[in-house]
Amino acid sequence: MKRTALRNAAFVSTLFALSACAPGEDAPGGSETSNPTPSSVQALDLSDCRDDVCEAPLEPGRYRATFYGRTLDFEIPSPGWIWHYFDNFRFIADEAPVEGLVTSDSVNFLDHPRVATRDCEQSADRRVGHSVQDLVSWLEGARGLIVSEPMPVNVGGLDGFRLDLEIDPAWKRTCFFSEGAPAVPLVVHEAKWGAYHLAMLPGSAMRWYVLDAGDDILIVDIDDGPLNLSRDEVFATGTDIVESFAFSKS
Repeated sequence: MKRTALRNAAFVSTLFALSACAPGEDAPGGSETSNPTPSSVQALDLSDCRDDVCEAPLEPGRYRATFYGRTLDFEIPSPGWIWHYFDNFRFIADEAPVEGLVTSDSVNFLDHPRVATRDCEQSADRRVGHSVQDLVSWLEGARGLIVSEPMPVNVGGLDGFRLDLEIDPAWKRTCFFSEGAPAVPLVVHEAKWGAYHLAMLPGSAMRWYVLDAGDDILIVDIDDGPLNLSRDEVFATGTDIVESFAFSKS
């Protein structure tokens, strides 16, 4: 992955992330949690994370964070994770995250996703609808991917489906950003802030929770790359984290 002089944090080993500009004062995103927080829950203040990268270790315990107009309560079950915020909120299984074409294992929040065009450009395929069912149906039939059977789930009050994704070993088509490796464009978010363009490359796998967020879709992506934890470890711990989620309107 490369960041062509545009500011955004890399998500995963398979993400070509673009951000047209940093969010302004009126941009949505992280904020200070306003709901009362029990003493056993540590509140993360993201209100100063609009112009610079914010990150800090996550010791095992319960936390609360507000971003994308929602408040999220969650639990970290084991040490070795950090939280990271710059345009997008992430949990990273590495206290010294690696960025580039290969990056650290992570749990990512993909807001307002649209199916990406197959030409590898940062553009949405207007032929595909915007519902959870539209996206899941597209994934099941997407060339170049191996996709598990969709499993109905409820994550923190949001209904949707869970799917595991990896690249088909027979897929050979590359993208201009994949440095000669096969790549399958997945989803894109076209915006003046927090834009992303996600693609699948060899050596990684994803567990997606495609959730109905009411007015749009939210994807929670557990991303396993070739670094850090094994696939079984990152999927097991990431799934424990996701299953602890409780969403509420901020």
